[in-house]
Amino acid sequence: MNTDSYKVLKLSNGEMIICEINAFNNDVYDIMNPLKMEISLIRNSKNDLGETLNLTPWLQHFTDQKYFNIEKNHCILITDASVGSVSYTHLTLPTKRIV
Repeated sequence: MNTDSYKVLKLSNGEMIICEINAFNNDVYDIMNPLKMEISLIRNSKNDLGETLNLTPWLQHFTDQKYFNIEKNHCILITDASVGSVSYTHLTLPTKRIV
């Protein structure tokens, strides 16, 4: 599994997404398969607090488009995704779409 193209982006509106970056130029990131990252607090069986990561389609509920462009000025942070995050992303991405 090639994890080099997977990045975590923190957007200026506060959202965090994990995605593949296909290309970029001076103004725009061309991304594919973006998933919104949400951290939720949970309690375990011992009533201790913990966190869980939820990945949901970012805009795919509203479009069949697979590729998106994000202007660089809307991205305040970009970093490489961890191997574990990429593995979880592959488990979350749908293998086929129902039309």
